[in-house]
Amino acid sequence: MKKLFIYGTIVLMALTSCNDLLDKEPLDTFSNTPEYWSNTDNLENQCNTFLNNYSGYGNGSGGGWFYFKTLSDDQVDNDSHTWTYTNVVAKSSNWSDPFVEIRRAAYIIEGVRSSFLDNAVKANYEGIARLNRAWEYFQLVRMYGDVQWIDKVIDSNDKETLLAERTDRDIVMDNVLDDLKYACENMTGTNKQRFNKDMALAMTADICLWEGTFCKYRTQNENGKAADNTRAQKFLQECVIACEALMAKNYKLREDYQSIYNSVDLSKDTEIIFYKPYSKDAFMHSTIDYTVNTSGTHGMSKDAFDSYLFLDGKPLATTEENTKRCGYTC
Repeated sequence: MKKLFIYGTIVLMALTSCNDLLDKEPLDTFSNTPEYWSNTDNLENQCNTFLNNYSGYGNGSGGGWFYFKTLSDDQVDNDSHTWTYTNVVAKSSNWSDPFVEIRRAAYIIEGVRSSFLDNAVKANYEGIARLNRAWEYFQLVRMYGDVQWIDKVIDSNDKETLLAERTDRDIVMDNVLDDLKYACENMTGTNKQRFNKDMALAMTADICLWEGTFCKYRTQNENGKAADNTRAQKFLQECVIACEALMAKNYKLREDYQSIYNSVDLSKDTEIIFYKPYSKDAFMHSTIDYTVNTSGTHGMSKDAFDSYLFLDGKPLATTEENTKRCGYTC
């Protein structure tokens, strides 16, 4: 009996001396301490949540960029539609959802700055957050023009900020460019299935090309702002810088263009910068069901085909290439 008492005492002492093994983060509140943000696993989990915003071909719904192309002249839907978006509605997920991600980005940025990690590690994760903030604001500006620029975590009771005037869209896009440049300079990842430096360069090129051409061709009557060639050149030059940085790497165009879209594995594809892998019975999509069947279906329009660039970098309408020699029938 005495031995049992001694053994029991030893066990209790061991549990008491090692109580840090039993410590857990609060399960009913969000952890927001320097210790929490100094754990790179926590940072990875926080940043990987942004991946849900890149839906690819959609998963479990008709969402994703592929389906929304039916609202442009690049793709033909299986039904005719009347454009119904004639007024800005009082409430819309198109407005509110991006701000959820913008708040998440601010939460990560403030958290990682409080951590005890090395500066380079901090900068990498802040770059990921700022990259995604830039992407969300880019979507908002394209839809709404002027939007509130918010670069900090705000309280739900902060009416002054929540009800503030919208920020001029040019100022917002200047901030977007700052975020993109920070991401390109500080992100270090190379995994094509995660946020990586090359993805940041590609996104910068895409966004800056759009903003540069928009500023070049916009009009006061249609867009509320006159064309601004100086501004256009600034963004187009940033597009060139990002493109040249990518072109200096080991990416090569594939001769078999179709294989990009019907390959089982893209991990070794020399043309892919960022991709979402699909796996049977684990993570799939239904694009084939929507696009390849005997009834009416989605499909690319001839206008989309005509927009592809020839070897001289020009579309069908302006190319000087021999289109017949290229195997293209007008």
